[in-house]
Amino acid sequence: MYENDRSIIETDLNNFAISKNTLDGNAIMSSWFPQIKSQIFISHSHADERKVITLAGYLYDKFGLKSFIDSCIWHYSIDLLKEIDNRFCGNGRSGSYSYEKRNYSTSHVHMMLSISLMKMMDQTECMLFIDTPNSLNTEEIIDATNSPWIFAEIAMSQSLRRKTIESHRKRSMREATENFNNIAYKLDTLHLKEITPYIWKKWNDGFSREGGGHGLDSLYSILPMEENDENLF
Repeated sequence: MYENDRSIIETDLNNFAISKNTLDGNAIMSSWFPQIKSQIFISHSHADERKVITLAGYLYDKFGLKSFIDSCIWHYSIDLLKEIDNRFCGNGRSGSYSYEKRNYSTSHVHMMLSISLMKMMDQTECMLFIDTPNSLNTEEIIDATNSPWIFAEIAMSQSLRRKTIESHRKRSMREATENFNNIAYKLDTLHLKEITPYIWKKWNDGFSREGGGHGLDSLYSILPMEENDENLF
């Protein structure tokens, strides 16, 4: 399902060079983290990747909805970081890296990834957060996550502009850090609507692609609506 969206990896940093010691950050972002036309952004732990891919396939086959899964389309930021470090962050002939230089390179790559994630989330109509033990750590802190990227995605979802469904539909017509678990983040998901097994079954049973309509409209009609949601429809 994602083969046509996979961009060709451009690992030769010379192709992004503005000068001998300067790279074009915008060009790198476009190549490594391209923006893909999708209706749903799925926030998940990479440990659940196979389950999420199965879910995305189901959403596409049943509802005609295309989901964005970063690991299926984007290149790993750690690979990009290694390429930049090898070129700019060497520590003489010792074969090691400069700690100070690596701090800067890591900041640049993480900024590129964060901006690309925010843009992708802003252009999709719906966000699904996959709540599993891999994404939430309930042993020590309730609703806490050890993944900085899951924390970032949920935090971004609180701040993104809430656009009307019509604006999303018109536009679509026109056109690995989880291994470091020493820091936990309080995860605020109160602004997200829970899709219970009952709601999921009702959505599944009540929609047919042959009958026309939009798959997400069917979901929205089932979810409990709050007063702030009325202006979006």
